Amino acid sequence: PNDQLVRVSRKGQAWMLEGLPKGEKGSVRWSPDGKTIAYTGDVDESDPWGVRNTKLYVVDAGGGEPVCLTEKDDYCLSCSTISDTRDSSHSASVEWTPDSKSLVASIGTRGEMQVGLIDAKKGGLTLLTKGWHVIGAGNLSADGRWLACTFGDAVSLDEVALYDLGEKPEWPSRLTDLNRAFHDDVELSTPDEVWLDSTDGTK
Repeated sequence: PNDQLVRVSRKGQAWMLEGLPKGEKGSVRWSPDGKTIAYTGDVDESDPWGVRNTKLYVVDAGGGEPVCLTEKDDYCLSCSTISDTRDSSHSASVEWTPDSKSLVASIGTRGEMQVGLIDAKKGGLTLLTKGWHVIGAGNLSADGRWLACTFGDAVSLDEVALYDLGEKPEWPSRLTDLNRAFHDDVELSTPDEVWLDSTDGTK
């Protein structure tokens, strides 16, 4: 693919940002300070369904050469979990913090979905949460402390939750109990964890 970013003024004038490479691009987010545009994608134009990770890039709002913020991290930002009790989505979820210094993202890894924080200047991804669960990141509060999200696991359907980016706990706090009637009526069992070794010994 050869996706490109195009800016459109309120008067309808459109122009393409110069300097961006070919490849897939998505989840475009303009920084709150108006200086930078973030997007997810890859520079591989020949195999959009291959084994390369979807990465996070930032570029000056006026165009130029983009910088990859997750080049050294072995995470795919479009990775998702698959379940019979939730929709499957393979689009990346990223949001700027209000100070334009970091980006918050949903990170799929080892069958889990975690909350990750990415430094907008230095790059590098840090996982903030851990555990056998699925967190779907949403919007941030105006002060940047609270992340609205969904939170569930293999035996608990997703509920609305809040994650405290100030305290950075291992998991968010549930706000709702919308599926109580279902859980009271149906007994769920924890699935067994199974790993397979690839030819080079990697799990």
